[in-house]
Amino acid sequence: MKKAIVTDMGYRMALAPARCLARAGYCVVGVETDNLPEKQVMGFASRSLTSHRMLSVENMARDLRDLSETLSQDGEKPVIVPVGRRAMEALSGGEMLNWLDFIIPDKESVAIADDKWGLYKLACSLDVPAPFTTAISQWESLDELIDRAKYPCFVKFRNGELLGLKPVERYKIVEGPSQLREIYPSMEMRDADPIVQQVCLGRDVGIAVLMDRDGRMVDYLCYESLREYPVSGGPTCLCRTVESPKMVEYARRLLTAIGYRGIAMLDFKGSPDDPKLLEINPRVWGSANICDVSNSSFFENYARAAAGERLPEPSTPGYDVGVTMRFSPQDAASYIGYLKCGNPFFKTTIEYLKTAFNPSIRNGVKKRGDMGPYRRYMKGLFSRVI
Repeated sequence: MKKAIVTDMGYRMALAPARCLARAGYCVVGVETDNLPEKQVMGFASRSLTSHRMLSVENMARDLRDLSETLSQDGEKPVIVPVGRRAMEALSGGEMLNWLDFIIPDKESVAIADDKWGLYKLACSLDVPAPFTTAISQWESLDELIDRAKYPCFVKFRNGELLGLKPVERYKIVEGPSQLREIYPSMEMRDADPIVQQVCLGRDVGIAVLMDRDGRMVDYLCYESLREYPVSGGPTCLCRTVESPKMVEYARRLLTAIGYRGIAMLDFKGSPDDPKLLEINPRVWGSANICDVSNSSFFENYARAAAGERLPEPSTPGYDVGVTMRFSPQDAASYIGYLKCGNPFFKTTIEYLKTAFNPSIRNGVKKRGDMGPYRRYMKGLFSRVI
């Protein structure tokens, strides 16, 4: 039986590869590091796992080698899906391929993806639309930057994830010149040369991409965010799969140009027909659970490509288009958040009620026949509120 390891089972997105690979017939072992109590690891409660293992946070690579030796006694190397950055770092270096099959980007590709300013310049050179972006390093003074910026705008750290910040802490929204003058210096003290990016109208749209070892796009999934929480640009809590030939083409251009390998999520703003690039996340993304609810073979194709199989480049979506997924209770909290932001009560309430009681909308964590992760997930949220 084919074997797979999925890391970071404390995160809800780790359920996606675990459930998808189990559905494809893999024996799935979930792992997490020992800086998190075992009973709090939500993914360990999933029936999609054959077993689970705690790894040393200090010696993750060593423990993965030991686990791979146990799983490969029949002579077949297991595939590993590294969900978080720590797991990707543990796999970096060619020697780990002696024990495990995987595809991850090299450090140079990750550095380019993480550098929002450099990525903007690359996008412009490849004719990939992006909102106007600048930084103080492009001008002689803060006054000139303030004069050249297009409002409203975001002020973003170049790599907020590397700073250890939560998504909502990685940027500030600025309405006009006086706010930019107040906010920019304090952010520059935290991280040199933060970028200033014009706010685009429209929804957040994105594409998850799988690039094989030869740098070929062998799978993708496009979706649009319908609601977010926190509502000022937080993670998606209601989303829908879509078709977007433009996002597919833009993603292909960018990832090919930087020599990317493995899984990436590209975030855009606008619409599926008119997307503008915001950033690239070089890892498994927060809404990856939509792969499970839309019958995507994304993670199965990752495992096949990682094991050396040469897959065809897709010409049509390999997932069900028009499938909607929610995360609860964040979706309910977003309704309150949109009202607090001044959205019209009647319109916002109607839009929320249309989805809140729609039985066709699947929950990204809650799943019939596999309720254990959802119970641990809700328990964890409740304990943090209290």
